[in-house]
Amino acid sequence: MEESKLQERVYFDRDIELGQDIIDGTEKFYLNKEVIKDDDVGLSAKQKFESKLKASLSRMLSQKYQNIIILFGAGASVVPTSNINPRPDPKYGKVVSMLANDVLNQLKGTKYYTLNRLAELIKYPTEEFIDSGKINDKIFNLEKFISELQMAVALKNNPRTKLAKYLEKIKEIITENVKYGGTSSKFKHAQLLNLMNARINREQKLCVVTTNYDTVIEDQAIDTGFLVIDGFNYSRFPEFDDDLFEWNFVKSVPFVSTNELIYKDKVLDLLKIHGSIDWFQRNGKIIRAKNGENTNRVMIFPSSNKYMQSYQDPYFELMSRFQSKLKQPNTLLLTVGFSFSDNHIAQMIIQALKHNTSLNCLVTDYNISPQNNENFDELVKLKDKLGTIAFLGKSLNSQDSLVKYLGENDDENR
Repeated sequence: MEESKLQERVYFDRDIELGQDIIDGTEKFYLNKEVIKDDDVGLSAKQKFESKLKASLSRMLSQKYQNIIILFGAGASVVPTSNINPRPDPKYGKVVSMLANDVLNQLKGTKYYTLNRLAELIKYPTEEFIDSGKINDKIFNLEKFISELQMAVALKNNPRTKLAKYLEKIKEIITENVKYGGTSSKFKHAQLLNLMNARINREQKLCVVTTNYDTVIEDQAIDTGFLVIDGFNYSRFPEFDDDLFEWNFVKSVPFVSTNELIYKDKVLDLLKIHGSIDWFQRNGKIIRAKNGENTNRVMIFPSSNKYMQSYQDPYFELMSRFQSKLKQPNTLLLTVGFSFSDNHIAQMIIQALKHNTSLNCLVTDYNISPQNNENFDELVKLKDKLGTIAFLGKSLNSQDSLVKYLGENDDENR
């Protein structure tokens, strides 16, 4: 029986594993590590593979869920350079290694210390982390570096020190990298939102959670006709009010004497649990605005201290709502481009899966076989025990988008 050691896992759950690879220029497909072959009635191996894949996904998605949560991670904002080149297009979402290289390049020159010099000053491990002019992300960890810099600034206890200015500069670089907005047709968030909204009970709102600072989700949602509740009121200068998530949009049945209500379709709650590019602190309040001072932005920047920040307002309210949603019965959690490397969020999900037997979870990402990710490994082990977890190796914004496998999109809803 022909097998391949190079096969890439495309889907797996407790009962089935599907994979594919290319051998000598020929595409091969696998079911439980065995090669799928063309049959005598005209079905190709690829057709049989895709049929198995869609059938497996349908088993999980065909339920009429009472609650649906979509968790968008950093990978959900990544757009391939082209159909041929899968590398992230630098005009859109960037992975952490790309952000680290931007920091490296912008700290060059006479105006700033180099990244190497800054590492020496804060006693960050000085093992050579620059290789051929680029960051070696196996050695350099941007989150750890920012944490060390934050601690150094706190020890100096003087916001006017050079170190504090460097911290603000790095935050500014990260901020500039998420100003692309979500109007590009390269993003497929709107299609996914429409698909998931069609699967939920009308009386319930779709719940969307994200760690991303960009405005891709709300831009895409509004463009496709969703009413987005993000916790901000509708005043001239919208202020954050957590109570707004408790409300729904309903109307009376016209011309009929009844207590029944009609629920508005396409309403979603948006929980931006790490803040947003357009959130600012002003006069002790959190507002949403297009422009503001960089130093007053309400964003949890990547660092190992971000877990402590998540207990501050408004993050605590948003995280608490997310946790509460995970405890609700008959719930589907769909993760998109979330790597599970964020320990706080990953463990919240894992514990919810252990204790809420009616919580189903579909993990989607370009890579569903990551290395050195303890949370992901724990999730894989848990799927054998629970049978409520599945993994799909497809990204959102690629030509072969996960949208293709989660159901046909109704273009009239766009």
